Amino acid sequence: MTLLSIEDGSPLHSSQRDMAEALPQIVWTARPDGTVDWVNSEFRRYTGFKDIRPPAGEWLRAVHPDDRKPTLEVWAQTIARGKPYRTDFRLWCAAEGRWRAHLVDARPHHDGEGRVLRWFGIATDIQEIRDADAERETELRLRAIESLVLEQVSAGNEISEILESICARMGEIIDGVRVSVALVSEDGQRLEQWFATDLPDAWCRAVTDLQVAEDAGACGTVANRCAPVISADIACDPLWESHRDQALQHGISASWSLPVCDTAGRPIASFACYFDHPRAPTDAQLAHLRRVATFIRTAIEHVHARDRLHASERRYRSLFDLLPIGISERDISEVQAMIRDLKTDGVTDIAAWLDANEDFFDRASQSIRCLDANRAALELRDVENLEELSRKIAGLRRTPTFRASVRKLLLALFNGESSFEMTHSLTRRDGSLADIHLRNFLPDPSGGRLLATGLDITEQRRAEERFRHVAQSSSDYIFD
Repeated sequence: MTLLSIEDGSPLHSSQRDMAEALPQIVWTARPDGTVDWVNSEFRRYTGFKDIRPPAGEWLRAVHPDDRKPTLEVWAQTIARGKPYRTDFRLWCAAEGRWRAHLVDARPHHDGEGRVLRWFGIATDIQEIRDADAERETELRLRAIESLVLEQVSAGNEISEILESICARMGEIIDGVRVSVALVSEDGQRLEQWFATDLPDAWCRAVTDLQVAEDAGACGTVANRCAPVISADIACDPLWESHRDQALQHGISASWSLPVCDTAGRPIASFACYFDHPRAPTDAQLAHLRRVATFIRTAIEHVHARDRLHASERRYRSLFDLLPIGISERDISEVQAMIRDLKTDGVTDIAAWLDANEDFFDRASQSIRCLDANRAALELRDVENLEELSRKIAGLRRTPTFRASVRKLLLALFNGESSFEMTHSLTRRDGSLADIHLRNFLPDPSGGRLLATGLDITEQRRAEERFRHVAQSSSDYIFD
């Protein structure tokens, strides 16, 4: 059996041709000079080109225009070398109406002296592999955007920075896209803040303060409907009647808009993708945009919650600082750990144990850290700031009054008490003595925080002392 037979116009023997026609791939042959002279029927079925003449090069009509020149260049180099050929290019798929990637392999057949007699090639559809690779890459990029959003939220970035960074990264998800995010006003009636990175300023100004309503452009409509609005061709979309000319002037020919809704389903933003030519999204692209919309919702909700918390903290701080009673917070977590160790070691009579281990007072007092204090607490201690307060407390650690207060704390912790009170005197900068009444609280017995309130009772004690002196004098006079 000869390898080649061209009696019926085919360069293949009948059995070879039957095998080539049975394969699901496109099979082809070429002459030694590289002229493609035969393709199997799969080529015609797949591409829809029924009447092409391969030797005339008409098979190139089925190759993507951008791939034709590089394909011929590589093929010419292969012919010159006489070596196996492998490349990839896009072929037209008539059934899907789009271009699909193919891996193309060809091998030369030689005679006994090594001359190329013919080329045999096969083209295999690898679009699904390409799509899977692209989907994996897109997933990685989506995760990178999500991580960036979470990092920025954690770092305390402003919502404008976060949303603009999302807009800037969207080109990695969809080629040729320009993105904007518009926040819905608190009353839900309009889009009042717009964020974008590569849209003309004039366009952003034109749509600022857009109403949330039907037919208010794609963004206003999407916020009103709480459902995606796809304008594949703005030139003929009635939703764009009021902004069509401006959009086309700025090179915006298509718009894909998605709502960003909170957990209750209320619109909080409009997320729009713009393109410079008419274009509709695929199902996969819509799924990706919905993912990004959830990132935007996460950013908005977290930043708003953070801002509300900061506002609450500012209100608390104002109240904290304006109260006339001294309030301070200390970290006693290490002291609590030391007390637990004593119990583990079998100590039961803590008072006696402390009398026998006075060095424990030093270790315990050194581990207490002052976390915060309001203005009244600083004034009680006659200091200007927290750092000065910490230094002053450190200088008092060996005084009998301070050691007595530490002892009372240790006894309370050991006995599981959540509060205790004490009164002690301290010396002000002018040398005068002040009497301070302290009440100490443990909000959480195991939380490591000690809250203390302090009240200057110097005048109260002096008044009591004067009263006792007057009462005693009156009593002495009466009985005399």
